[in-house]
Amino acid sequence: SPLPQPFDGCSPIFRDGRTVILGEGGRGGGARGSVYLRRTEGSSATRLGDGTPLSLSPDGKWVIAEPGTIPDRLFVIPTGAGQSKEFRMEGMRYAPGAVWMHDSKQFLFQ
Repeated sequence: SPLPQPFDGCSPIFRDGRTVILGEGGRGGGARGSVYLRRTEGSSATRLGDGTPLSLSPDGKWVIAEPGTIPDRLFVIPTGAGQSKEFRMEGMRYAPGAVWMHDSKQFLFQ
């Protein structure tokens, strides 16, 4: 089978044009920062978890986030019900950035 291809939608705005991921730092975001999901129809933002958001999955169900104060980890946070998943990158040098594959099950990071 062919290899999965990266999703080219690194924008914080989901491809439906009605969903955006946001990050808040400083006093409002807390010590690790906060990841939010917001619909553009005017509803309030929903806090998903700690960190800085990097990418929203193509299916809109997951956000990759950097946890801020933990340098060798990435988190995949659900946009709905479910548990976050932690990915440890011990011994690796990580440069900020991540992109989803089209299947929304895999991602690439630098």
